[in-house]
Amino acid sequence: MPQIHEHRDAQLAGFHSAVLRDLPEAVIVTQHDGTITYLNGTAEKLLGYPASELLGQPMGRLVPPDPARRADPIKWLARWAAAPD
Repeated sequence: MPQIHEHRDAQLAGFHSAVLRDLPEAVIVTQHDGTITYLNGTAEKLLGYPASELLGQPMGRLVPPDPARRADPIKWLARWAAAPD
C-alpha cells in the first residue's frame, strides 16, 4: 500500500506544481519566517527578478527599506500593467 500512496502523492505534487507554474497571477511562497521558497514565472516577470535570485532570500528584500520610497501598490501595478513587454 505505501507505494500506491507515494505514487498518488507524487502525482498530486506534480499537478499542484503545474497549476502554480501556469497561473496568470503572481505566486510567491514563503516559509513561516518569510524566506522565499517558490515563485512562479508571473511573479518573476512582475518583480523583475529571476527565481534564482530570490529563492532563499527574505521576503523583505522585495520591499524598499525607506518608507518614502515605497510605491503606492495600486499605482505601481497600474504602471506595470501599462508597460510594454
